[in-house]
Amino acid sequence: MSFRKIYSLLLVFVMVISIAGCGGGSSDKPTSKQKASNENNGTERKYEGEKLVVWSFTDELLPAKEAFEEEYGCEVEVSITPNEDYPQTIKPVLESGQGAPDVFTAEAGYVLDFVNADYYENLSQPPYHADALKNDYVDYVYATGSDYDGNVRALSWQMTTGGIFYRRSVAKEVFGTDDPKAIGDKLSSLDKLFQTAEELNAAGYRIFSGEADLRWFTNPDQIPWVDENNRLTIPDSRIDYLDYSKRLRDEELTALATEWSPAWFGGMYGPIQVGESGEETTVFAYALPTWGLHYVLKTSTPEETADGETPKNPTWGDWAVTSGPCSYYWGGTWLGVYKNSKKKEMAWDFVKFIAHDEEPFLYDWLKETGDVTSILSIQEKYAEGFEESFLGGQNHVKFFIEGGKAIDPKRMTKYDKDLDNYWNSARDDYINGLKTKEEAIQGFKEAAKAAYPDIQIN
Repeated sequence: MSFRKIYSLLLVFVMVISIAGCGGGSSDKPTSKQKASNENNGTERKYEGEKLVVWSFTDELLPAKEAFEEEYGCEVEVSITPNEDYPQTIKPVLESGQGAPDVFTAEAGYVLDFVNADYYENLSQPPYHADALKNDYVDYVYATGSDYDGNVRALSWQMTTGGIFYRRSVAKEVFGTDDPKAIGDKLSSLDKLFQTAEELNAAGYRIFSGEADLRWFTNPDQIPWVDENNRLTIPDSRIDYLDYSKRLRDEELTALATEWSPAWFGGMYGPIQVGESGEETTVFAYALPTWGLHYVLKTSTPEETADGETPKNPTWGDWAVTSGPCSYYWGGTWLGVYKNSKKKEMAWDFVKFIAHDEEPFLYDWLKETGDVTSILSIQEKYAEGFEESFLGGQNHVKFFIEGGKAIDPKRMTKYDKDLDNYWNSARDDYINGLKTKEEAIQGFKEAAKAAYPDIQIN
């Protein structure tokens, strides 16, 4: 996707979009479409003529909205706010209850805050009994939607586990094979990853577009930032990450592109310049999660042609996905019922419709989109025989499912998003020569303490 397209898309999502459903008009009487349906089948659907209000930061729910409306004869109004504005927009509404939605979503970066802030209905209690669904889910997804007392507050249909997407043609040229297991072995530790990076560099390629890809592999032991005694923990692997990142920079083993920049996207479909050097290179790999395949790699294409049509990504079929030094996840969407909703039964039915029940919607949607489900009861059937043409026919679904099972839910804390950002800022200060490593670490500790005075910092 060109930078111009991405910028335009961001402008669109800066608006809060209210999308009315098939019910339309007044919520207290069925539409002509609903009446026609009733006349045809002689029955009234469960929520005929009713309206459900859903707030979200993503348009992922729109297919479910349409399917739910058709199944239940209702209207689902979905309001979408950009993720960067979403928490501060919805929090005052949830706290006051004025104009609050019946169902709302939360993203991985703040879902633990939301589920422990008494915004969501307790779905472990009657009549929901969501605890009975625990064994249906991958552990980390289920745990993320539960509060500190173990009560289920939100569910998610998806896993957002990550891998390393790499160019098959480059792998064959440099390593003599493009087999995901063989390439995964060459990336299975940071030492092996750097050896592989040097081999690629000698052949005129760069292993990553920039240093940011390395951040997902800095905590192989899955140690939480803050332990059970509320103490900040910085394991040796995170310290080593600073040095590994500086080595990437100093030895120019990446293309020196900033994540989400035009050069970063450009490397997904063609050669890009290495920093400001004027030298061109082909990027070998990108560390991305499940959604990175469909919404980043696949959609990254050169500029539009003169006739206005977007050409197919010229690298289609030249990619594969494999594992890196450790499993990781990036993002995710959870949804639950607002605690003061007047339509809790309908809201719970909507949550289950998209986040649990195989029929009549979820299984077909997963097969159509290639999204990766967190629901164990669907996984085996869903993953069987799946082939992705963009990845040269590889079954990425099975790959990501195994990655999701390897993630320890105990690694996650409500501080992760901010502390990750502070640590990456410390990395940037160090590799750009603005601070020594010790000064960068101290700056991280000061930022953490300022944001979270309750955390004990050694």
